[in-house]
Amino acid sequence: MTLDQRAVEVLRIVIEEHVKSGEPVSSRRTARLHAEQLSNVGGTQVATRHGALSCDHLEYANDADAAALARAGTVAVMLPIAFYALAEKAMSSQ
Repeated sequence: MTLDQRAVEVLRIVIEEHVKSGEPVSSRRTARLHAEQLSNVGGTQVATRHGALSCDHLEYANDADAAALARAGTVAVMLPIAFYALAEKAMSSQ
């Protein structure tokens, strides 16, 4: 498991434990997540499953991520300048 995948797993656990406590993840649906910026590790799926307001970056999001965003009503925030500022070489073919 990569460090990014581990971070997404920890995020999932934190959200699920918070939900188990009986408290809403966000009473005003304000949760935002930077997801799939440098690789696709599943952040979009976790965010949409828990009602995030938005997912930002998404350079490596795939069709399943787009479908999850649409189903959840989560806003996809594209930030293409970050790709160039980080001197990335190739966009995802997904």
